Amino acid sequence: MFRTRNLACFLSTTIVAFLIIPLAPAEKFTFRPYLDPDKTLNASLETIDGQDISINGVDTAAPSEPFTFDWGDGATSNAWFPAQHTYQNTNKNYTVRVTAHYSGGATDFVEVFVRFKPVNWSFVADPTVPDRFDIPSTPITPVSTLPGYLPPDGTQIFAVSDIGASERSAVEYAMSVAHWIQLRYVHENVTSEAAGAHAMLKQTTFPGSLSFWYTQPPTFTAHPDYLAGEIYFSSLFHEAGHIMTLNCPASFRMGGKIDGNMNAIFSEGLAGVFQHATAYEILNTKGRFGLPEDVLSMIKFDAIKTVVVARQSYARVFNGDSVVTTYNDPNTVDDETFNTFLTVVYVFVDLAETQGNFRKPLQRTMELFETFNQSDATKYQQPDNESFRSTYWVAALSYGFKTDLRDRFRDLGFPVKNKIYRELKSRVK
Repeated sequence: MFRTRNLACFLSTTIVAFLIIPLAPAEKFTFRPYLDPDKTLNASLETIDGQDISINGVDTAAPSEPFTFDWGDGATSNAWFPAQHTYQNTNKNYTVRVTAHYSGGATDFVEVFVRFKPVNWSFVADPTVPDRFDIPSTPITPVSTLPGYLPPDGTQIFAVSDIGASERSAVEYAMSVAHWIQLRYVHENVTSEAAGAHAMLKQTTFPGSLSFWYTQPPTFTAHPDYLAGEIYFSSLFHEAGHIMTLNCPASFRMGGKIDGNMNAIFSEGLAGVFQHATAYEILNTKGRFGLPEDVLSMIKFDAIKTVVVARQSYARVFNGDSVVTTYNDPNTVDDETFNTFLTVVYVFVDLAETQGNFRKPLQRTMELFETFNQSDATKYQQPDNESFRSTYWVAALSYGFKTDLRDRFRDLGFPVKNKIYRELKSRVK
């Protein structure tokens, strides 16, 4: 369930096995193949046992023909899930392409990464990227910067047994790159704490990660599984996005003013946008930052996995299986806003892919959010003010992408109000 105080990350706790495609040197990364709301095929690596692997999956379209497996080592086969294969050479990694065949000759595919080789953590740091992320090896005590908001309790440091020295350095550097990128999304208009170094601590009581955006240093906690094997980088970028957006604007930070049962539509939606924009930018400027291919593959894997979650939520709203709501009823177990804020994330990624640019429209979107004031906070907190919270997003995205998105969101069921839209848009040129 969504936690209004500690901002449990929606994608940090959602485990969705999907696919990974290692980047070729000149390949431009795109989310486009994973954004089709009608996509029905999913596959993932189920087991590795020596030279033997098993790939499992599902296609809800229930094709009548077996799937075609291109195992990446020159061998192909036709089979149903689960499918097995034996590799003769385990001194390299492989990409398996699974193709589904539909009536009329249509096809779809996913690709699954098979890792045999150990992870290479070596990197060549960009000297222009400041060191802004720490996985402390000695205990620290984060202090709250907001009355009534408690710092994390029961945390530990990640010991050498949790994360080795080379992995620790690589993750710290990758997250410093994310910090550098995200700070520009908000025009550096954040509190001094958010602009400074962030820290990550270990917690074992929660399976995902939690953002404590209101502490000094800004901190998020993660279960040790987050640093075991494949790193959930997209989810970590999400938590970093909470720290940036909830401490913005510097003069009237939105965190603490959009909390409660209306929290998710802004905080989770915008953190979801930040995580995918950050991954996109890193993957398409990889020569700039000097990150190793193995880390880039992890970033890509997790970003694809989480954008698929957004796509599935968008499909539920688009098909009328989920009602748009920005209010989370405290008397229910489920988070009613889940599909709504993920729909916002999906629309942003879809539009950014169309323009081939994530940074510029996100910077423009944040320009409008940075006008947030006390009057906005008062309106935002009114439980029945669905139209204000929805229209704020639509106005910001419309400004960000230089296009009127009112009809698109109205078709999805968002209660967009023209008067509110015009007032918000008038704040920015």
